[in-house]
Amino acid sequence: KGRTSTDKDVLEHLAYLPEVRGLLTYRENDKLLSTFVLSLRKYVDKNWRLHPMWAVNAITGRWKSSYPGCFDGATEILTETGWVPFAKLHEDVKVAQYWKEGGRIEFVRPSRLVKYRSPEISRLRAGAGRFVDLLVTGDHRMLMRKIGQHHKRVTWEDHPASWFASHNYGGGSAPVAGMYAGGSLRFTPAFVALLCAAQADGSWNGSGWVFGLSRPRKIARLRGALKTLGAPFTVRYTVEKNPFTGKPRKRVKVYVKACPAGREVRRWLGCAPTKVFGPWVLELDRKTLDCFVAELPHWDGSIRGDCYASSIRENADWVQIAHILSGRRARIRAYTKSKVQKKVNWQVDAPHDPKRAFVTFCDMKVDRLPWNRNVYCVTVPSSYIVVRRGGNVIVTGQCQNWSKGDQIWPCAVCFAHKEQCACEGGYQKL
Repeated sequence: KGRTSTDKDVLEHLAYLPEVRGLLTYRENDKLLSTFVLSLRKYVDKNWRLHPMWAVNAITGRWKSSYPGCFDGATEILTETGWVPFAKLHEDVKVAQYWKEGGRIEFVRPSRLVKYRSPEISRLRAGAGRFVDLLVTGDHRMLMRKIGQHHKRVTWEDHPASWFASHNYGGGSAPVAGMYAGGSLRFTPAFVALLCAAQADGSWNGSGWVFGLSRPRKIARLRGALKTLGAPFTVRYTVEKNPFTGKPRKRVKVYVKACPAGREVRRWLGCAPTKVFGPWVLELDRKTLDCFVAELPHWDGSIRGDCYASSIRENADWVQIAHILSGRRARIRAYTKSKVQKKVNWQVDAPHDPKRAFVTFCDMKVDRLPWNRNVYCVTVPSSYIVVRRGGNVIVTGQCQNWSKGDQIWPCAVCFAHKEQCACEGGYQKL
């Protein structure tokens, strides 16, 4: 049309001119610079590594990249110090990872922390929020177990969070608990009973413990533990006013005199009003941890053994952790104040059924929400982590892409790590 044009197809006809060849080369390099350097610069982490998620278009077969799937900052991850929100997680703290082969849980230091700003987020809710209540990015990787006909075949599948909005998941479920090998700290059953009794009903008087009890089963259990431990004690019967009903009630005061067992209990719990369980729960060996979980309901729970309650949130958190590390689903919820209950109480519901180590994805609801805030994740060898939100625990995937050079797989034969593996040639490092 007689007008000057600098379109690519026009310039290519003049590529025999040095000036035009230089212009075409400049444009090509400028495109590469803007696409693969300038636009990705904000996604480079402190170790100068990019963290995209790669996928293949199902129709065209072309590769594409997007953000990795992550959690909101309020979601908590299980660590060696307890539950820690992702927004406050430090890279030198060990986190819980889950191996779907055998359902093992162990604590490892993450090889990478991920943090970036996401324009939107998805809320996943199952069982009206009683089973699953997560805020994750739409491409976050969810672990799902499917059981075949007659329970003869178990398969594992990974799906992005957005997948549940349009697919029938056919009775799929996700793990919410696993088995922890435990540490090396061992207590006798009698000492575990005294430990739980002191936390629930004891007070430190400067030299020993004082218990105020009214239920015969608690009195008999405490006496039996003290006699087994050889701890000196005296018993006195009193009548006191019931703080809940205002009526008089019979009470038994048990005074435990100064003794090694009493001082050892104080060392682990502290003294009133700060009698709390702590990270030492993770140091208990497997046998002691099982004993601890079984003993708790006798003092601050139901005689059925399927729940625990405490007015101290930290205690309820550690009881929940002890249960999920013992293969039992545990959900924590709050009792609000009332005329009878003067302050908020925290209850841990933990069914006995081993099948309850999984939670169903029935009636899963997925809602996309505007976000424009930071999201977080970690990288661990197994690629699966233990998280909590809204009191519900679930095992879910980490960010989709992780460096294969850093990935440590367990032995293909015994599932042990390299240090414990006794199989020849079973251990592999990708």
